[in-house]
Amino acid sequence: MNKLFKKIYTSKVVTNGFWLVVLQSFNTIVPLVTLPYITRVLSINSYGEFSLALNWIGYFQVIVEFGFGLTGARKVARRDSDEELSFIHSNILYSRLLLMLLSFVLLIFISFLFSVPREQFLSMLILFLMVLATVFQQNWLFQGMSDMKPIAIINMVSRIISVILIFSLVNDTKDLYLYCFLYISNFLIASIIGYIIVYKKYNVRLIFVRWNHIITEIKEGWYLFISSAMSKIFSGIGITILGITATKSEVGVYSAINKIPLILTLFFAAVSQAIYPYMCEQFSISKVNGFNMLKKISIPVIILFLIPSTFLIIFNKQLILILFGEQYVAYSMLLVPFVIWVMGGIVNNFLGIQSLVAAGYQKEYSKEFQKSIIFMLVSMLLLGYFYGAFGIAYSSMFSELLLTILLYRKIQKIKKFL
Repeated sequence: MNKLFKKIYTSKVVTNGFWLVVLQSFNTIVPLVTLPYITRVLSINSYGEFSLALNWIGYFQVIVEFGFGLTGARKVARRDSDEELSFIHSNILYSRLLLMLLSFVLLIFISFLFSVPREQFLSMLILFLMVLATVFQQNWLFQGMSDMKPIAIINMVSRIISVILIFSLVNDTKDLYLYCFLYISNFLIASIIGYIIVYKKYNVRLIFVRWNHIITEIKEGWYLFISSAMSKIFSGIGITILGITATKSEVGVYSAINKIPLILTLFFAAVSQAIYPYMCEQFSISKVNGFNMLKKISIPVIILFLIPSTFLIIFNKQLILILFGEQYVAYSMLLVPFVIWVMGGIVNNFLGIQSLVAAGYQKEYSKEFQKSIIFMLVSMLLLGYFYGAFGIAYSSMFSELLLTILLYRKIQKIKKFL
């Protein structure tokens, strides 16, 4: 055990993880600071409109990301030369540009198909700049290089600027469009500056790649894209269904309370991104070595996140009252299934991303993910129809727990053949 920790501490994992934690801390603090203010200033209805628009844009972001965050980081970590780094970078950039154009066409089509209200449609158009920012976002490259410090600092500074502008300029319900733009401003700033740093620091250049290279890149990311898309459906389909069956007020309440346990997800994302390149290396040595290392790392991390999770469940009513006010307290028990859902997601990250994907079993991971999604959609339609926001929250929780069982069984089957 001592040798294990000594090896980790003397590598880039701790340094990389530190900056990821710092970055995710900012991503955590910002919602806590701005969310109570925004939910009051914009009113529940306007915040519901914003939540619906942002939820749709989240789907398009997943399309553009397309699993490249993991496949790209893995390729960068295993690269052999600077020339190969430029090739990987260009391949992913061109692939994302193509997917962005497809996403914009889908946005227009969906807006007309569902007769999206004008206010929500304009909000979606503004927020679509997040999708453009995703095209040029280079976090995956910094992660593969185990050098998250530059992009962490950039994101923190741009987010601080965004928060200051929100508090200064958003003062009324009529400021919805302004809030949408300020919300995505930090994504644009971070992507542009990060792109410039990649070019200067790593001597990465945009080179010509053939059409078949782009197709190959998309094919390689397909199974991870399916998993990412399923994950987005896991987190976003509830708001989508509520947008059709419930009032804007209920959508706003559901979306606001859902942000609280997701803070744990933001913190864990830092841990996950720091560990992933290391786990890829361990599985490249041998599958047995990788699974043994995973067990040693995952148990203390999961225990660590159980502490704040328990706190959120016990003091759910008090937290909702302080953060959002009396009008949200009736829905405070939503925190219980939300927190269990998030903890299940943390466990499943170790069982899926840090093990199956890192070991090269992304196809197997994707298949299990799809099974849980089918269960979620059916249960969410049923429970959501009869029990509204509470039914959808518990449906998400049950689906995540099902995925945990499926992934654990898959890993046990794989181990039998090692």
